[in-house]
Amino acid sequence: MISEETYTSSLHTHVHFRIYEPKIVLRIKAVLFVHHDLGEDLERYDHFAKWMQNKGYVVVVSDFAGHGRSLIDFEQGYFGEGDAMEGLLKDMHHLQQVIMPRYPEALHFYIGMGFGASLIRLYATRFGDFFQGMILLSPAHNISFSHTGTLRFQLEKMVRGSRYRAEKRMEIIRRRFAKKVGKNQFDYLTSNQKEIELYEKDTMNNFPYTAKGFLDVLHINKMANLPTTIEATPDYLSIYLLSGKDDPVTRFGKDAQKIYEDYRNRGIKDLTIKVYEKSRHALMKEENKIDVYNDIYHWLEERCFY
Repeated sequence: MISEETYTSSLHTHVHFRIYEPKIVLRIKAVLFVHHDLGEDLERYDHFAKWMQNKGYVVVVSDFAGHGRSLIDFEQGYFGEGDAMEGLLKDMHHLQQVIMPRYPEALHFYIGMGFGASLIRLYATRFGDFFQGMILLSPAHNISFSHTGTLRFQLEKMVRGSRYRAEKRMEIIRRRFAKKVGKNQFDYLTSNQKEIELYEKDTMNNFPYTAKGFLDVLHINKMANLPTTIEATPDYLSIYLLSGKDDPVTRFGKDAQKIYEDYRNRGIKDLTIKVYEKSRHALMKEENKIDVYNDIYHWLEERCFY
């Protein structure tokens, strides 16, 4: 069964989320909370959610505020004028509190892609007692254009306003990544050209962020990689890092390795990493996505007691 609901966000909008429940199951294996990357919404993970649903898992896929149909003042890529990081983390916890009473005995795992992975890492420092593990796909250690990008977007925010959309600058950033693996500005996402064509045509996903929205993204990525964040991560959480060796956004898998080393030095007891050959940033849109699904499934099966 698939159902869709909304909740009231702390960022002053209604956030859409979808619940995928197994059709026939004696006992729920676990609840999986899926959080998307930049320039995406919950629809991008429908295929993965149905695949895991058929394996006996409850899957909860949510928009972030400012994405999909969960917009603030009808603005895509805008988190509002307040503290975006605090608001998004509160939203994630609110959603978990909505779901917990429905499956009181189920384990909880978080799955995040890129930007979603950064937020989950921050979420773990505050609410790590509320779930069992996190699966981080294409996590970025420190976005390479952070310093220059911050200065430029701060200036544009001051001069043109926080809702100004620097479409050309966003395109330059995408092309900077993409030129390392292809010619199309979206080639950094995946080697699957059909997926790139679909993404280009999808106005719900392919959009530029506002000046403040982009600054919020950079801030969240920076906070996720601070030593204090690593140190505050509970050592009993299970962590699975997945990355692509052809992903220019995460330095071709090196970011995942650096994050792995940080968590290992922290003393995380259950820590695993996998880097896929010939895979780019959007692992769940790659040619080998079923391999990724299977790896996630088997990792979860080893940690679910039922």
